[in-house]
Amino acid sequence: MSAQGFHIGRALGALVAVLAVVFSIAAYTAGSAEAQSVTGSLGSSASAGSGSSPGAPDEVTPLRVSAGDSHACAVTPDDTVRCWGKNSYGLLGGGYNVPPGTSVQVDGLTDVTAVSAGTDFTCALTRAGGVTCWGANFHGQLGDGTTDTRVSPVPVQGLGRVTAISTGHGHSCALLASRTVSCWGVNNQGQLGDGTTVNRLGPVPVEGLRDVTALSSGALHTCARMESGTVSCWGRNGERQLGDGTNENRFSPVPVVGLSDVATIGAGVNHTCAVLTDGTARCWGYNWNGQLGDGSFTDGRVPVIVAGLTDAVEVTGGSSHSCAVLKGGTARCWGANFLGHLGDGTTNDSPVPVSVVGLAGATGISTRSNFTCAAVENTAVRCWGYNDLGQLGDGSTTTRTTPVEVQGFTSSP
Repeated sequence: MSAQGFHIGRALGALVAVLAVVFSIAAYTAGSAEAQSVTGSLGSSASAGSGSSPGAPDEVTPLRVSAGDSHACAVTPDDTVRCWGKNSYGLLGGGYNVPPGTSVQVDGLTDVTAVSAGTDFTCALTRAGGVTCWGANFHGQLGDGTTDTRVSPVPVQGLGRVTAISTGHGHSCALLASRTVSCWGVNNQGQLGDGTTVNRLGPVPVEGLRDVTALSSGALHTCARMESGTVSCWGRNGERQLGDGTNENRFSPVPVVGLSDVATIGAGVNHTCAVLTDGTARCWGYNWNGQLGDGSFTDGRVPVIVAGLTDAVEVTGGSSHSCAVLKGGTARCWGANFLGHLGDGTTNDSPVPVSVVGLAGATGISTRSNFTCAAVENTAVRCWGYNDLGQLGDGSTTTRTTPVEVQGFTSSP
């Protein structure tokens, strides 16, 4: 096969993986609107992948960034939120008349410590431990007891004090101060972890979880890190993204096989990654484009070692690629690159990590789809990859193979 044919094949493979997720949501959506009005409930009791959002209410807020499917948001040092990219459903929270590639401040949000961008919706965590969400609400993912789209933030009902949030394709999860987890929204793949496949318009507890310290949601699954350094996951498992050695969906949490000493986790669309306390990384799940980083294109039923990473501090997973921030503030990415996902100045896929060109001082990183954003030195955000809807925030819709600066933030040195 020619090099061109190889890259086209890998690109088609990535498309197939995304379509698998889309079709599973679509099949559910066909009958969900009526079902939600009957079965949706307000439970008793939130970066990626979007990534875990630590949201420490008693600390000064650093600049944090979260990438959704086609938009991104960041918590600024003044505790407000700015968003950019796709603006359907009032997704950016700053009105409908926003030029592509322009970041806008979300109306009415202050004192925010964390943000998580999902698919066509976003949730934010406040310093007081409350959660507000806005955007599309077809599956109840905003947690306000309705399926009404919201163009400005509304509070999630029925939650106690929250310390972290994470959003998926059509569901949301929150880590509570009690170190338990509650989720809400679409549940056709068991992504709420409550032992059922019933969608919920408000939070319900995830079964059997305690001593949780971090969360990360993929498109149709979620994983949690326990204080012990182990990880449990639940939801869709058709691509083995739960890491339990099977491809069976799980409606309540199951442990990831052979994984311990985990520091951080980052769930992608169809795969999941973790950074260990020694700075190495592991990934598992779908690997058609090399997004597991082990040098192969073989799916991982259980965690495999990411090649060459020894000083990682944070990891994030997209639809067909993954990225990590290293201890010195640089970043490396691996997997699909046909839209500049990896930020190395090329469009060549890589099943092992490659360096992101020109990125220094990175303090956080986030991807969910075909673009990636990094927070830099607490003053700026830089993004790279696909930019058809202005999701790179540089005032254009031009796809970029190296990082560009998001407008509306203070320039970094």
